Amino acid sequence: MKNVIFIFLINIISFSSGCGALHALTQNTVKYNLKHENSCAPRAIQKALWEVGGDSDRLEISREIKSGNNLVRPNITMPSEVRAYFKSNGFYIKKIKNFQDLKEGDVALVLIKEKNSIIYHWMCYPIDYNITGYFGDRTIVKDIYIIKKH
Repeated sequence: MKNVIFIFLINIISFSSGCGALHALTQNTVKYNLKHENSCAPRAIQKALWEVGGDSDRLEISREIKSGNNLVRPNITMPSEVRAYFKSNGFYIKKIKNFQDLKEGDVALVLIKEKNSIIYHWMCYPIDYNITGYFGDRTIVKDIYIIKKH
C-alpha cells in the first residue's frame, strides 16, 4: 500500500510542478502533447536558436524533445532532454556553474526554480530579462547551459 501511495504522490508532483502545470493535458494518437510546445522549455530553446542561427520551429522542437517521452511528464522538460536536443542537432552545449560567468555574446538556457517550491522554469539568456529575479528574491538558478553552433 505504501508503494501505491508513493507512486500516486510522485505523479501528482510531476503533473503539478514547473510551468508544465500551467498547460492542460492534450494528446493525439502519436503520444504527443499538443500543449508542450507552449511551455517554457520549447520557448526558451526557440529563443536560443534565434540567437545562434538554428532552426526555430517551436512545434518541431517540442515534438523532438517529447518523441521518446512516455507521457509521465507531458509538459515538463528535463535538463537531459534539453541537452539531448541540442547535441542531436549539432550544437555544442556546456554546463556552467555561475550565472555571473555568462559573458556578452553568450547564449544560454537557464533553469530556475522558486525557493522552497517545486516550481521550475526555463529561460534564455540574453533574451529573457530578470532571470535571476523571476521569482523575486525566491529565485534560485539551478542549471545554466551555454549553447554554441559547431
